[in-house]
Amino acid sequence: MAKAQGKLCLVANSKVLAKTFSWKVLGVLTLFIVSYMLTGSPVASGTIALTYHLLNTVLYYLHEKAWEGHHPSVKAFLASLTSFILSTLLLVWLAFPTP
Repeated sequence: MAKAQGKLCLVANSKVLAKTFSWKVLGVLTLFIVSYMLTGSPVASGTIALTYHLLNTVLYYLHEKAWEGHHPSVKAFLASLTSFILSTLLLVWLAFPTP
């Protein structure tokens, strides 16, 4: 019985891992394509995508470890939402400067 549960857990984790890897590939390809459209340089686009891919993977791991012991709360949700909105507004401001 324990062996069957172990296999079931492995299959469930495999699905999560497969989805994680496919999402990561989709994100990196999207970043490469957008970077290429903006720069016109495959080398610059590849450098941007590779740097993002490596840094984002490490940061995601550290982010998950930091959240490991935390339980969801309204305060944590609002802090996350606020930081998301502020960072989005900052990026919009940087991408579209006023003359």
